[in-house]
Amino acid sequence: MLTELASAYSEDVGYQKLILLQLIGEIYGQHTLTGLLSSVGINPCQSNKKWQKLGYKLIWSWLEECIRNEFKADFEELLKQSGSSWSRQNITAIGDESVFRQWLCSESKENDEHYQRSFSGQFCKTVWGYKMSVWGVMMNDRFYPLVIKCLKSGETCSSVAEKCVEELADFLNEISKGYDKPEMFFSTDSGFNNALLLKKIEEKGFVPICVPKDNHCITYKDKILKIKELKIYFENKEQKYLSKNPDETAFCWRIKANYRMHQREVIFIVFRLKGSKKVSVVFCFDIHSQAKTIRRHWFARTSIEQFFRLMKTTLRIQDSTSNNYERFIKKFSMTCLKACFILQIRNRVRKKIRGMKKVTWVNIRRELAYDLGVCWLENCAKNHTFCT
Repeated sequence: MLTELASAYSEDVGYQKLILLQLIGEIYGQHTLTGLLSSVGINPCQSNKKWQKLGYKLIWSWLEECIRNEFKADFEELLKQSGSSWSRQNITAIGDESVFRQWLCSESKENDEHYQRSFSGQFCKTVWGYKMSVWGVMMNDRFYPLVIKCLKSGETCSSVAEKCVEELADFLNEISKGYDKPEMFFSTDSGFNNALLLKKIEEKGFVPICVPKDNHCITYKDKILKIKELKIYFENKEQKYLSKNPDETAFCWRIKANYRMHQREVIFIVFRLKGSKKVSVVFCFDIHSQAKTIRRHWFARTSIEQFFRLMKTTLRIQDSTSNNYERFIKKFSMTCLKACFILQIRNRVRKKIRGMKKVTWVNIRRELAYDLGVCWLENCAKNHTFCT
């Protein structure tokens, strides 16, 4: 599997080896090429020089090609199956943005149109870094990042998102030719609740699911309500429902109302997450969709949040420095590949090994590193015929 993955990236055996070593290094918790080679007693200077010669545009194109080819094979296999298989997989298109904190010198800052200050949910404050817009599909219990763009300073989230949606839709339509592709939901958060964007998503054949803001207004039973007032209505209904049904622990309210911002009737789902005091509201453009279906596809967007968390927390992309935009994109591409590689291994273990359905990557990595031993890593790094 590793050799096939590296071959998709480069015909140069030297680069194949460096890519494979960095993927294997994640099994041992080594996130950088320097740290990996140093851990087995190899001077990393020569390998680092070769890696630095690799252009960022080339590795970016390899990343896109590799992930899209992997997704295409899995997607076509699913399209050959029955509609019930599609429903069980909970196929959902997802998009989101994330800020990756980076420090640059003053000269690099001034000449970099992508470097900007943005609010980071991870740090709960404004940080300097790069804002990445990532759009893809949740399938096979994992997220496939199919369209990735780095926002320039001054670009709006919605304008970049529209381009990403168009590119994603064109790619899915291209690989679906000759098949009867079922309806696909598209889940986004409140930051993308934009009339033009959601209209674009619908025009491209998706069913939008999104989150309204508390100050937005709806018309329900000839009354104009704000979303925060709708939540109060829900709390009263919830209290009455649970008092009449003591065996029930949750209440979900589905209503059809006119969303004044979008000037159309939509379905609103009002509920609480398990064990949460916060009331959540989600809306869907398909007025025939059931509450269970809408909630299931809305929850699918957690896969992209987990993907970002994997890159930041587990793979520690923000810990190593980048001198400029080109080096950051190069690092981002390699880290994104590592994340996809990790999810692929995790899913195979969960599927093939009994009793491992909920196993985490940390536990898998610990067992693999113990079974393989450091000697195997050392042999891979020192073997000149490795991956030839």
